[in-house]
Amino acid sequence: MLWMKQKTALNFNHQKILMSLLS
Repeated sequence: MLWMKQKTALNFNHQKILMSLLS
């Protein structure tokens, strides 16, 4: 379960970075 939480956090960070790069 912990690894799933970490994976979600990584995905969230990745999307935030992508949004920053796009804008």
